[in-house]
Amino acid sequence: MSLEKRAFGWRAQRRRAVALEAAVRILGWGLAAAAAMAAADRLLVLPRPARMAAWLAGAAALVLAVRRELAAPWRAGGWESIFADAARRWPATRPMFSSAWALGGDRGGRGVSEELRREHLARADALAAGLPEEPLYPWKPTRAARAGAFAGAAALALGLAAGASWTRVLAPWLDAPLDRLVVLSPGDAGVDWGALVLLSARLTPEGKAAGLRGADLTLETRGADGAWRAAAWDAVDGESASFETGALTGRLDYRARRRGMVTSVKRLLPVPAPRFKDARAVVHGSRGVKTFILGEDAAARARRGDWVTVRGVSEAPLASALLRLSTLPAPIAMREAGGAWSAGFMAEEDAALSFLLVSRDARRDPSPPVYALSVLGDAKPSVELLSPQVPLQAGPRDSVTIAYAARDDGALTRLELVVHAPKGDVRRALTLERGSAETIGDAALALREHAPGSLVEFWLEAFDDASPPQSARSEKGSVEVVDVDAAHTAALAARERALTALDRAAEAAEAAAKASAAGDDRAARETARRVSGLWPVAAGAVMAWNEAMRDDVRANPGLADQAAAAAESLAAAGMEGLPKAASALERGDFAGSAREQTALAEQARAASSALRAGSSVQSAQDMADRAYDAEREGREIGESIERMKGALAPAQAAELQRALDAVDSALEELRKSIDALPEASPEAGQVRELPLNDARESAAALRRALRGGDAAGAAKAARELAERLSRVAKGLRESGRRVAGGQAGRAKEAAERVAQAWREAVARQEKAVEAARRRENARLAGMVRAQKELLLRTQDAIDSALSSAPSAETERAARAARESLSAGRIDEAVGRLRAAKALHAAAAALERGVGAPVPDPGAAREAADAQASARESAGRLRREVSGAAGLLGFMPGGPVRRIDDAMSEQAASEAFQRRGDAAEGLRRGEAALAILQEGDKDSSGGPSGGGASGMGGAMSRPFEMPGSVVRAAPRGARGSATGRVRLPSADEYRPPRELREELERSLREPRPAAHDSAIKEYFRRLVR
Repeated sequence: MSLEKRAFGWRAQRRRAVALEAAVRILGWGLAAAAAMAAADRLLVLPRPARMAAWLAGAAALVLAVRRELAAPWRAGGWESIFADAARRWPATRPMFSSAWALGGDRGGRGVSEELRREHLARADALAAGLPEEPLYPWKPTRAARAGAFAGAAALALGLAAGASWTRVLAPWLDAPLDRLVVLSPGDAGVDWGALVLLSARLTPEGKAAGLRGADLTLETRGADGAWRAAAWDAVDGESASFETGALTGRLDYRARRRGMVTSVKRLLPVPAPRFKDARAVVHGSRGVKTFILGEDAAARARRGDWVTVRGVSEAPLASALLRLSTLPAPIAMREAGGAWSAGFMAEEDAALSFLLVSRDARRDPSPPVYALSVLGDAKPSVELLSPQVPLQAGPRDSVTIAYAARDDGALTRLELVVHAPKGDVRRALTLERGSAETIGDAALALREHAPGSLVEFWLEAFDDASPPQSARSEKGSVEVVDVDAAHTAALAARERALTALDRAAEAAEAAAKASAAGDDRAARETARRVSGLWPVAAGAVMAWNEAMRDDVRANPGLADQAAAAAESLAAAGMEGLPKAASALERGDFAGSAREQTALAEQARAASSALRAGSSVQSAQDMADRAYDAEREGREIGESIERMKGALAPAQAAELQRALDAVDSALEELRKSIDALPEASPEAGQVRELPLNDARESAAALRRALRGGDAAGAAKAARELAERLSRVAKGLRESGRRVAGGQAGRAKEAAERVAQAWREAVARQEKAVEAARRRENARLAGMVRAQKELLLRTQDAIDSALSSAPSAETERAARAARESLSAGRIDEAVGRLRAAKALHAAAAALERGVGAPVPDPGAAREAADAQASARESAGRLRREVSGAAGLLGFMPGGPVRRIDDAMSEQAASEAFQRRGDAAEGLRRGEAALAILQEGDKDSSGGPSGGGASGMGGAMSRPFEMPGSVVRAAPRGARGSATGRVRLPSADEYRPPRELREELERSLREPRPAAHDSAIKEYFRRLVR
């Protein structure tokens, strides 16, 4: 490296070191001084002249520091100085660098030959190149620089932490002393044109610490004239003050003042709200296109169903625009195209429309103009599903009647029944008179095309004469198609299993009772274990049968109620009787075990007998259902032939032949059901007399007519078939009603007899207890009299002893005994009487007390006779309960063992009364009364809380409308139901055609609107 490069490098190093040193010193101590000044202002709030003087002094000090620390050392750094510093660092360079540098800039000017100059320069360059590569002026902060840097950093950190205002120190000419103590809101802001603005001044924590109050502040405003004026605050409290401006239409400057201090000036600029300068509504209807200028023309007019497009051009760029309609819950977004914003909607009804515009600076119009839209005439039609109003269940052979009502303010053009199907909705046009404005009718929905397990949903749709047509949809109805035959077969199989299990449990209980009665411990234990295993199986089988009947729409509800009651009663009897029988065997009480097992056997036999009797009602109901199936198929065949109007095509004849096969199948099933009836049944003869053979002959005649293509003969045979099948169904319905009514009547009578017997038994036992209580009260009264007489005799003995001048010791003892006797302390009185020698006999008599009275059988005869009469009444009650259980399926009042226990207590009470023991007789009589009262309470509620008197009454209900298995969907699926509810099918209980036509004609006549709901309800009732 040459000397020249070395020299320039050393000069750059020196200047950098000088600059860094000067900068650290000046900045460090300058920041320290500024931070000290800011801290002083933070604490003392220095006035502006003081801060200006300090700023000028700081500026002068800064100029002097720059001259001293930077400019002077910079100028002092010439080449001689640099080479001198290099010579001090490397002494070998002293004679070379300075002279070589001088020769390098002066070619021959000093009398030195050129050869000598070049040689000297070469040696200098060689010496420069040989120097080590290290800086000549490495910068190391001096102590003064380090002190300044530390002072500056510390002062800066303290100033920032204390929140000092640097602007007040560094730029005092921008003075706003109150800004640190007061905050003005909303500050500098743009506000909506004509809006009211709330100005507020709120104290900062520094202002609160300085003791400033809201009342100390003065609000000043400046308008367009440039003059400041004071304004009175509207509201002032301890920490803030507020002022509400008027409607702003021009610039407003404002500030707060306290004595000589003011805040910085804030400015409010009113900006016009974003609005459309040109807004139009374009109505697109069947009658053409019409444009309305919003705000200039009258209200925009449209017909219901017209499409309305609203367009507007904004005065200023917008960020977003919404169209708000009073008839819609949410605004409609508008789109921008070509500088115009637009949105569209369907005109439905009169509405008010306005625009929600947002400018690009987020301004909104607080009160946008509102424009009116008038929608003329032609409302949407309305259609209502009158029936069914709940989800239904039905079999695939059933059909559902759908009642409806439709209306329009103009005219209805089309009415459709829509059935939802997996492959697509199926639409069926319903009859509608041309030009009618209202119609009420019904339609049949056949379910034969829907597989079991499917859910058929349907609704109605109505269309009016608008352009384009308007439509309306009714609420949905639903029918769940269920496999009623499979569910019924499963319920019948569950019935057989339940009855078999009941018989086995009864046989086991009877065997256990015999073994216990014989005293055979081993046999009794073995048979008891068998009963413990079979009893819960029987109860579970009966409950499973009841669960199966819940899913069986053909199940008789009365029989289902019986099965539920029997299952509950069996479970309760098992939980109570089985442990008691086992406990009796453990104690060796064979009689008690036999009694418990006998009660269980009676319970099982009673349930089996009652459920078998109820099954006969189910069989009669099944026959009525099959007969109705045949009747319905025959009626449908007849109606199909009538609709053909005498034209019998081969395809139609084949379809009718298939329908006739269904009739033959139903008649064959009915024949099998009749043949399965027992010969001894009183209803069997009546059933066999039904005109079943005539119906079979009519079906055969119809089949022949269909094969021969004889339409007239087929129509005649179909009418005869329908009439004969109707007689078959009617006869079976009457037969089933008699069977069910007889069963229900016998059950009700038996339950009423049981209830009467319970009341009589309880009343007789109450009389017996009352007689025993009177006898016991008389006995207790005699004892009380004897005790009083004993106390009087003792008192007389004490008085005699005191009157015969006794010794002092005897007198003290006698007086003490009299006090104890008066206080009722008998034992203490006996001891003190013994202390007196003359009163030993009185003490012995008092100690013996009054002996128990001698039993008097004669006095207790009345109570004993009353107890005997009550026991006889309980015996009659037991017989009534056992008899009723065979009809009801459970023991009213609980197991008969309860009555046996009461009778046992009654017998013991009578025996004690006969012996004259009134107390024990009363206790046993009260125990018997408690048992009977508990049973009476249970018999009134029944095992399921419905009461025994109502059991069996539901068996006859299904015969009111046999055949159809349409019912409300059970709880847990869709809707809710409390039991089997039969609803009419489409062809059952339908009003005559003449009545329906007359009703529809009357609908077209003028009438008050208030009568509409009554007419719909009337028609709804007709189709139920």
